[in-house]
Amino acid sequence: MDTWRERGVVGGYCALLTALIVGPLAGSGYLLLRDAVSTPRSYLTDSALGLGGAAPRAVPQDALIALVSPVIDGGVLVKAILIVALWSAGYGAAVLARQLLAAPISMQLVAATVALWNPYVAERLLQGHWSLFAGYAALPWTAIAATHIRRAHRPPLTNKRAHGTPLARDEHRPRHQTPTLPADLAATRAQAQPDTATSPPTSGQPPHVAAQPNSTSSPANGPAAHIQAHPNSGTTPANGPARRAQSQPDSTTSPGNGLAPHAQAQPNSGTTPANGPARRAQSQPDSTTSPGNGPAPHAQAQPNPTTPPADRPAPHAQVQPNAATSPPANGHVNDATRATAPTQPAPATSLPEPGHVNDATRADASTNAQVNARRGAPALRSMRTTRLTSDWRAWGTLTASFAAAGLTPTGSLLAAIIGLALIGRRAALPATLIWLATCAPWLTATALGAGAGPSDPAGVAAFAARAEPWLGTMGSLAGLGGIWNAEAVPTSRTTPLALVATLFLLTMVALGVRAVWRQGRTGKTLITIAEAAILLPALGATPWGLSAGEWLVTEIPGAGLLRDTQKYVALAVPAYALCAAAGCRAVATWLTKLRRHLSEPDQAPYLPTSEQLPPGTAADPTTTAYRPTHNHPLATRTTAHEYRPPSTTPQNVSSPAGPDSRTIPKPRDTSALAIPTPHVLRTAAALFIALLIIPLADLTWGVSGALKPVHYPASWANVVAHIEPDTGDVAVIPGGMFRRFPYAPTAPVLDPAPRLLPPDVLQTGELNVRNNTVSGEGGRARTVENLLLAGAPAAKLADQGVGWILIEKSTPGPRGKSETTLATAQLAYDAPDLALYRIENPHHFNATRQSRAAALAAHALWASLMLIGLLATAFAPRTSRSQQLT
Repeated sequence: MDTWRERGVVGGYCALLTALIVGPLAGSGYLLLRDAVSTPRSYLTDSALGLGGAAPRAVPQDALIALVSPVIDGGVLVKAILIVALWSAGYGAAVLARQLLAAPISMQLVAATVALWNPYVAERLLQGHWSLFAGYAALPWTAIAATHIRRAHRPPLTNKRAHGTPLARDEHRPRHQTPTLPADLAATRAQAQPDTATSPPTSGQPPHVAAQPNSTSSPANGPAAHIQAHPNSGTTPANGPARRAQSQPDSTTSPGNGLAPHAQAQPNSGTTPANGPARRAQSQPDSTTSPGNGPAPHAQAQPNPTTPPADRPAPHAQVQPNAATSPPANGHVNDATRATAPTQPAPATSLPEPGHVNDATRADASTNAQVNARRGAPALRSMRTTRLTSDWRAWGTLTASFAAAGLTPTGSLLAAIIGLALIGRRAALPATLIWLATCAPWLTATALGAGAGPSDPAGVAAFAARAEPWLGTMGSLAGLGGIWNAEAVPTSRTTPLALVATLFLLTMVALGVRAVWRQGRTGKTLITIAEAAILLPALGATPWGLSAGEWLVTEIPGAGLLRDTQKYVALAVPAYALCAAAGCRAVATWLTKLRRHLSEPDQAPYLPTSEQLPPGTAADPTTTAYRPTHNHPLATRTTAHEYRPPSTTPQNVSSPAGPDSRTIPKPRDTSALAIPTPHVLRTAAALFIALLIIPLADLTWGVSGALKPVHYPASWANVVAHIEPDTGDVAVIPGGMFRRFPYAPTAPVLDPAPRLLPPDVLQTGELNVRNNTVSGEGGRARTVENLLLAGAPAAKLADQGVGWILIEKSTPGPRGKSETTLATAQLAYDAPDLALYRIENPHHFNATRQSRAAALAAHALWASLMLIGLLATAFAPRTSRSQQLT
């Protein structure tokens, strides 16, 4: 299990990078940069609930700040959300790498650096999309939770032909692979017939060996199960479990190194189990039952028992009188294992392929009941307990991730794509329902407000991905850049450093793609999503892609959320982080091989000395194994560069052709594995981190000081104090959505009036992008702005629900003939930078009580899911190390 030290190092590193990025925000003041607007206090207006005239693009973030800002300063709250989101994004990428790749600390730091220090973070910070980082941070946690849930909802590892008995994990493999049963489940049956001698089966030979009376069978290397023999035969079981050994009266059964289940002895018979627990050994009078080195549960013996010690007890062996059985090898099972003891002599059968398992290996009904009672039920109970434990935590993490990402509609879509793609079909329905519940605020607002209308198709071309210098559109997106606003980019992205940084990043990712792809469904899905997240926005910037986007936003309600296609490049970050971490390991492995190649000369092949060779053999300088000097049927020869594993031939059996012929195992050459040392891995990680940070060094300290907090003049508080409640909406002069205040950065910023004033502030939603005007959804706001610029009397504004006119004097913008309108209104407050006018008897265009109640209920559902998910994640028991992602 990962230690607290490991978590502390990774968490501290993520905190350090976060501090380097947003360090200027640690001071007092409020974030005011382009789309980012934080204020001391916000109000729960219709627009904050998404019920105004504009599309609900800031739902539920505006309602959250409005509800919490009376308790916590709004500026502190926004900065806290941004800092926590950035830290969570880096730490989540590290956890994803640790669980999916078993990454050590150094590789986790690389993954965290990729998630935190990239052009996407820099450009979205400069654009002011602070709330989008909540969805960005939720992506790795969504992937972790969805993968855990998919694994927990896999069907139990059961053998349907054995009435639900859990199988070993080794039996669940592709059909083309040869299954191999573990030792505790392997079962074979050897049938012995009269007057037949059976040679000892060797390694690689399966069972079904038949013996005749007065024959002696030598031990073998496989488990023996369901052994039946006829009178006067000697039985010597071998190195595997033996089950249902049945022999005739006056027989002696000497199990070897395996388990012999279902042992039942008849009168005057001796049973000597070995090397395993004896279960339900039942013997008749004058029988002998010998347990070995394990407990013998349910053992029932008749009078005069004798218990000689052995190596391992033999459970469930049934022994008939006067029979001895020779077990087969290697636990192999064939179709003859279902039959009972034959009455006619039968020759030795041909041996199937080693490790072969077929339908005949399945136990009968009584055996299945016993296996289910002893092994199946506890295993299934353990599965259910593991599922329950992991489900609580995984479902809680998934719910909290969906809710956190749902702070904005775009973030919710990002988390849904990752989560629903990884969750698996068995849990897809509940996961979809949870996601829809977290989307309730903006879905409700879309249904009740103005967001259900079509968007301006001009916005598709205006917000399409942009080609950066020396990269093109595809290269910019592959380098996690390409935002539509050319002004919201770091300086380094306008120089050749953009090309250098992109090449470094893509090289790191390419080095680890293969390793991540081999991690199973999670790795393959994340890589596929990353490819689509880069390819589709690039295609969306082509002429036919723009045409398709224009059709979407005009024909499908709410499709305007898709117009800023570069936002969805965030979907590539989890795969990029994993691939970069895996690439770090690949480079460390290569460095280890290079270092050993340069520091160590070629070593001669391993040759055994004459003292290591048994009598009758001679060393061969061209081989790594020795060759018998006699003509042995098993004698083989290997080249100096081949490795022969030790022979599995029983060492207690002498070959009829001569001395024992065995291969001396070559000592393990750890240098061939090229496992990188921690020092080399740390060196490679430091190299990767340096190559990620240096080309984008201007991300440091608030993107070269662009994230600088501001202070509002006191005139804003005076305006708020003069506005009476329920006295109409506010119209603003000059027209437009963006302002340039002397106390704000040089970049244009959204007008803070809608978040500073208690009433609704009418905004048209029109944007000037790339010298093009993109119309908004606010029809009433557009009408009011046109009346003001035309100098209409105040009475006409009152008919549109306007009760106040705010004049922002210190910012440029269109004013038209607004002075004529102001002459018909009443001055309520005047200051050097702000002025407020009052209009009497305005009409009310507020949302209905039912609409507000529905919107509030949707926000309450979202907040409840967030709280429940966090509590379940925090207090659910942690899974063990074995529960890592697969």
